[in-house]
Amino acid sequence: MKLPSVEAPADWSLATFDGLRSLEMARLPAIFLLIALTASCGSERTTEQPVNLDRTTISAGAWHSCGLAADGTAYCWGRDFDREPDGSSGTARPLPVRVATDLKFTQISAGDVHTCAIATGGKLYCWGDNTYGELGVGTTAREGTPVPVGGHHLFKEVRAGDQVTCGITLSDDAYCWGTNRWGHLGSATTETCHYGPARPCSKFPMKVSTTTKFTSIELGHLGACGVTGAGAAFCWGINQDGQLGNGTFDFAATPRAVSGGLAFADVAPGLYHACGITTGGDAYCWGDNKDGQLGSITPTDCGASPCNPLPIRVASSLKFVSIEAGEYHTCGLTATGTAHCWGQGLAGQLGDGLQTRASFAPVTVASGAVRFTQLSAGFFHACAVATSGAGYCWGHNGYGALGTGTTELSPRPVAVAAYPP
Repeated sequence: MKLPSVEAPADWSLATFDGLRSLEMARLPAIFLLIALTASCGSERTTEQPVNLDRTTISAGAWHSCGLAADGTAYCWGRDFDREPDGSSGTARPLPVRVATDLKFTQISAGDVHTCAIATGGKLYCWGDNTYGELGVGTTAREGTPVPVGGHHLFKEVRAGDQVTCGITLSDDAYCWGTNRWGHLGSATTETCHYGPARPCSKFPMKVSTTTKFTSIELGHLGACGVTGAGAAFCWGINQDGQLGNGTFDFAATPRAVSGGLAFADVAPGLYHACGITTGGDAYCWGDNKDGQLGSITPTDCGASPCNPLPIRVASSLKFVSIEAGEYHTCGLTATGTAHCWGQGLAGQLGDGLQTRASFAPVTVASGAVRFTQLSAGFFHACAVATSGAGYCWGHNGYGALGTGTTELSPRPVAVAAYPP
């Protein structure tokens, strides 16, 4: 089933998103949660030509994005901090700025309002907001420049999320730190952090409570998922819409196996859903499906919206090499370098040139002849690295997360501006 395209009004406000973090309010329909648009949002701009060709990786966060140049130098753009001293929203930086460090990185991950990156040799550094200890330095003081994460662990993978960070060490152990309000840490903690009400947290990396070894880990808004070397997927955290994929709706404080016996190469949780690709390249999704983020029609009803608490095959014969989940949308990358997205597209985050209410099947990102080698999905935007090394982003751009020098959203890929020296 294909739903009709619905364009969002041009005067919608982004302010409603500031309440999303609490999630104690009633779940509003997603159509009312989007987006700060401008009058030119629906323009038929063609994909811009590459600006510079030195990118190796891009990470799309909540309201900002970051990337690495070929020499390991880190750059970020978009929303700077979520809270200024006067309580106002953070600064919009619509062009890439160099991260203030001489360190060279091999991997970078943009979260909600903090960022983490692995330096050459495996030492992990984080910077930005630190309200719940998500920088892993033993304090809750924010840091404007990269600081080393506490402990003596060396990491091969890091994921920065919403006030939480997780990583995989060189020995394949999973560690998490930051808020544990939704069970992200995968282990019990008695420590609390304060910004308003006290919340459970950990200011230092703590091992996820399992003997399972992971080769990858991903953070969603309300939980986390990891994949083992044998292809088994485990998820933990909130499960109100079946987003842990184990056939139940029960909260899991520690990792629980995703049901179905599938061998996964990658798993990516979003807000109320998660998706994964098998070792054969098939895409499966589970959890909430009110915006089509599962990529298929689901018969199960989770009260207020359709869902599926078990993995269901995405309605496509496409084979994917990677998969990424945003808040209400999902994107996948094929071996030929084409990107495809499904789910909510009101902010243009599906990248097909439209602002669609929902797509229950993958649509092709309108990148023209440009092909991609790496893909990352943020809350309501996505970014990718082209085969040429150029960076492209599309979707919501209220704080400049697309890196184009403006705050106008784009429903199709646009080139990220050149990195400054």
